[in-house]
Parts: sequence; C-alpha cells; structure tokens
Amino acid sequence: MISIIVPIYKAERYLRESLDSIVGQNYADWELILVDDASPDNSLEICRSYEKQYGDRIKIAIHSHNKGLSASRNTGITMATGDYILFLDADDSYLPLALNTMASYLDRYSEVDMVCGKIINAAEKPAYILDKPLSLQVYSPEEALKKTFYQDKDLLHSAWGKLYRRKLFEGIKLFKEGSWFEDMEIFPRLALNCHNIAVINQAVYFYRINPTSFVNTWSKGRLDALTITEQIVSEMKSRHKGLIKSAENLMFSANFNGFFLASFHGETQTANECWSKIKAGRLQALTDSRVRLKNKIGALLSYLGKNVMLSIAKKNSKYGG
Repeated sequence: MISIIVPIYKAERYLRESLDSIVGQNYADWELILVDDASPDNSLEICRSYEKQYGDRIKIAIHSHNKGLSASRNTGITMATGDYILFLDADDSYLPLALNTMASYLDRYSEVDMVCGKIINAAEKPAYILDKPLSLQVYSPEEALKKTFYQDKDLLHSAWGKLYRRKLFEGIKLFKEGSWFEDMEIFPRLALNCHNIAVINQAVYFYRINPTSFVNTWSKGRLDALTITEQIVSEMKSRHKGLIKSAENLMFSANFNGFFLASFHGETQTANECWSKIKAGRLQALTDSRVRLKNKIGALLSYLGKNVMLSIAKKNSKYGG
C-alpha cells in the first residue's frame, strides 16, 4: 500500500484538483493522509467531503496551530501504515499512471528503495505527451547524491515526485522543522539509507508555480540554504569523503544565491560571508569537470569583483523580491 501525505494550508483553491489526482489513479492500494495545518479557509471542509466519500482510506490530522510544511509531513509519516510513502503538495497533482508506474519498480526490484519521476510545470500539463519509451536508470546512493549536489536536472532533491519505501524514514531525523529548504536538508539522509535509487524519464508530478511563495518573494528564510548546505558539507566530511567535492559545489551555488539576496536586502554581514566563501570555492568550481556551466560562469565572473557581480545580478529580477 502507498501512504500519500498531503500537508494542507490555505489550499482550498486547488485542493480538489490535487486530491482528485490521487483518488483517480489506476493504482487502487492507497491511503490518503491529509494534514490540516490550522488552515483558516475551507480546506478542512473539503477534506471532510473526501473522507465521507472514501471512508477509512482517508485519514485526517488537524494541527491546533500552524506548524509549517515540515511538521505536517512529519505528522503524516507517523500516521503512515503503507509499505511506500508519497508526498503531494496541496496545489500540485500527480499524473494518472504515476502511482502504478513508480510502485511497479519498487515491487519488482528489491534492491531499489526510491523511485524518482520527472517533474514538470503544471502550465505544461495540457500539452504534455510522453514521446519517449519509458526508461530506467539505477544509481548507487553516492552517485545519486553527486547528481543532486551537482544540480543535475534529472535528479532533484524535492520530496515530491518520488516514491519511497517507508523503512527509509525509520531511524533518521525527519524533516527539519522551523527551517526552509527542508527537502534539501533531508534528502542526503534518505539517499544514504537506500541500497539503490531509480530515476525514470516518465513525468509523474505537475507542480504549480506560486508567485507569492517564499522562493518568489524575499524573506530571511531564503538564506537558510546557506546553513543547510554547510551542514551537508560537514556531514560528508565526517561520513562520505567521496562526496565532499560535490557537496561543496552545492554550497558554492547556495552562497552565490545568498550573496545576491543578502546584498539587495540589506543583510551586509551575510553578503560579506557569502563573498568570502565564493572566493574560497571559485577555483575548485572552475576545475571540477562536473560543475554545471552556470556555476562555472559565476566563478569566472567573480574574479571581476563584487561590484561587477552585483551590477550583473541587478538585471535578474528574481533577486528583487
């Protein structure tokens, strides 16, 4: 059985579409865990209507106060009884064949503990057609983490779009509460709990871009990536030395983004700390063959100086907030 965990907060606009994408699956063995995170709108009433229709296949948890996405996911994990776990954000949806496709690989391959599908923008949903034969790539945890740390688009650290064996969440720290970038923070722990990780070319998940989300507006929470990537590097140094360079690339990228965000929003000390780390890491970024082109260009331009970098970045609206 698949336990599908849906954190819910101010979700009434798209919630029915999201839940319909699950109950309409051709895979029948599921339970739906809806975690109402003290949502002030009609989301809970919508959840109750699905509970009435589908009975004990729907479980509802209600937080007395808003605790955030991580806490909601953690609540769902503790309630899950299925062999597999799936996450769904309340304004996104799954493709009708997603559950069956991903579960078939976990059913078939006992050495695979996580299946990662393709994620596409919901705006592309009406035009989406799978025009390639279904393919599967299997990676060791170390190689999967390298792909993620090097920011390979084929394997993202997002919690959704992946099917996990529930045992991966046993004996590890769950989603970090009170911090942003919780997916980035937990993914290394989950990956290192795996025997192998499979990546398929099948689109399984449609996400919706929210212009008011924290990644599209300014808040100091967007700087949490600096702390999280530093923690990841520290963990790799103590546990997996073969992953240090790739983890440092992720930290290098986070410091570039953090430098621009902090500079444009008055966080001068943080901006200066990021700039010091950029200077310390730029030579490695230029000489590491797996570093993506975007990071290499940034490393090269950094030699022109801080002011030149800021002038270039001002043309990029995502830092304006």
